[in-house]
Amino acid sequence: MFLRYGMRALQIALGIACLAVVYAGLAPVLRAGPIADASVPPLQAPGERDASLDRYRVISSRNLFRSSVAAPTAPVTEELKESALRLKLCGTWAAQPADQSVACIDDQGTQKRRAFRVGQEISPGVRLLAVDRRRAVIDNHGAREQLKMEEAAAGGAIAPRNPAAARAAPAGAPARAATPRLSERLRQLRERAPAAESPPAGAPAPSKLEKALNGAQLLPVYGESGSFDGIRVSGIQPGGPFAGLAENTVCFEVNGIKLDSPQALPTGLVMNSDGDACLRCRLPDGQEVTRCL
Repeated sequence: MFLRYGMRALQIALGIACLAVVYAGLAPVLRAGPIADASVPPLQAPGERDASLDRYRVISSRNLFRSSVAAPTAPVTEELKESALRLKLCGTWAAQPADQSVACIDDQGTQKRRAFRVGQEISPGVRLLAVDRRRAVIDNHGAREQLKMEEAAAGGAIAPRNPAAARAAPAGAPARAATPRLSERLRQLRERAPAAESPPAGAPAPSKLEKALNGAQLLPVYGESGSFDGIRVSGIQPGGPFAGLAENTVCFEVNGIKLDSPQALPTGLVMNSDGDACLRCRLPDGQEVTRCL
């Protein structure tokens, strides 16, 4: 009997413990209140802006990046007398610092052109003091003078055309012939081309060598062993000495003499200029023919 009552008491205790655990988990959720509405804080007007650059000048005054700051160079504004020396200023390169500037000076007395740095002596008693964009200051035996670059205003400039001045010509001046247009020049060349090809009256007739060279393209032919096998005739012109032959015909003899070099055919034609020069040729199909020029 006591065992039965003990088991029941244990079951009751376990049930109470389970309820306590469930309550501990649900209590925070049950006690949570409603979420408050989100609110945006009001915008505030920006304060007054410092328009001056005083607070930024600390960057240059403190030299934060340890950079070398060149001393400011006062601009050259003094008016100096133009030097009477035979020196011509050809070019300038104004640099910072000023003592690194360079001037190109042409000494017309010695016909020498050199580049001088500030402080260098140009000639005995003459030294370069300063270099500006288009002038150089020199010390001429204690006197400060200047050299200015010549203004090349006309170089490369195109003068405006004046139609009235072009029409107005002196009374005794001959009229200038009008330049023919390009199309007219081309037409004249086309009309003159056939006349230029025909030989003038009384001119000597072209030789057989000239006819052969102008009537076709002659190329040397070499065998597999490197031996000279003749001359290939291609690009045959109508009416020429090779007209009627097939393209790529190979000529290997002239008047019974074998062609053993590229110069043999011109030599044979010159030697037989008074009589007929007969060529022995092989057609592309292997047939051999004789052609007399």
